[in-house]
Amino acid sequence: MLEQKRLNYIDWFKAIGICLIVMGHCLPAYTLPKTIFYAFHVPLFAFAGGFLSSPAKTIKEALKKVVGLLKRIGIPYLIWFIVTSYPYMMKECPLKTDYGFGELVEIFFLLNGRPTWNAALWFVIPYFIVSLTFIFFAYLVKGNKYACLGLGLVSFAGIIILVETEKTVNLFGYTNIFNMHNVFLLLGFYCLGYVLKDLIKLVIERKESPYKNYMLYIALGALIASLIICAYANRDPSRPGGYYGMSVLNLKYNNIYVYIALGTVILVSLILSCALLPEIKSVSRLSKSSFFIMATHYLFFRSPFYSSPSYKANKWLAGLHAGIKEAFYIILIYLIVLYILYLIREKSKITSKILLYFGI
Repeated sequence: MLEQKRLNYIDWFKAIGICLIVMGHCLPAYTLPKTIFYAFHVPLFAFAGGFLSSPAKTIKEALKKVVGLLKRIGIPYLIWFIVTSYPYMMKECPLKTDYGFGELVEIFFLLNGRPTWNAALWFVIPYFIVSLTFIFFAYLVKGNKYACLGLGLVSFAGIIILVETEKTVNLFGYTNIFNMHNVFLLLGFYCLGYVLKDLIKLVIERKESPYKNYMLYIALGALIASLIICAYANRDPSRPGGYYGMSVLNLKYNNIYVYIALGTVILVSLILSCALLPEIKSVSRLSKSSFFIMATHYLFFRSPFYSSPSYKANKWLAGLHAGIKEAFYIILIYLIVLYILYLIREKSKITSKILLYFGI
């Protein structure tokens, strides 16, 4: 079966997203770049998922999409969870025989947020729930965009209610990984990606329009303006570096309406701006292997040979400089590793299928 034609602007969109996730984990808290990244870098992948989704026409097709979701997300999650987390789990939680069901769930998914857990994998489970929800909802409403927009608005309303009432709803009662804040937020942006994709494609892929480039440059200007507004909205002189950490994990410090509005404007203007960028193989590799990078980049931070210069810096500006440099080297290592892996992948179909289960 021929591989579906890749969209260069989506490759750039996802590659930028995964680089920002790596950089965000390298930077000290409450610095300006981290504040801006955290306003949209996680919703970016939900938006891209919605953009690339298509509604199932039959229940058989919907179930086929679920199987594909398990192959793309479920199996790589289990593999990388065991590889990256199991040694730490055994060290922190020695085996015993009287575990209850809740304790087993907590241990094998490390839902209590122990520092030894591969925290970057938190995103996978809410994203899986969101994707699963959308598959069956889109099938039931036959892909109707107004119905999907309604689902997105209901999701945003859900997170607004939770934030405004300072309530926390956890699917398993004791963990913040299955926090409904995450599910509502990602589902809202997933639906927006699906609803807006035709309009975005109309702007980007219309070759005959003389106004196409003007519209894309206007989008680039809107992106820059929205990032500046994001920085302004998160000023906090009482913190080191002077900014709040704007993310789903600490929405109580921010205006949720501003968060959703800014996130939407940033994502739409960013994906339009990506259409101005040239096609580069390394970018495509980063995009296709974003799960692999998300699942493994914490290994750099957990390595006994690793010393975080950004967090040990005495001043936040020095920490910022060290964090950017740190992220640059990590991404460079990934580019080299992916170059080698994709050379191997092209040699054999069997190898290609195996690497697919590792998110590559």
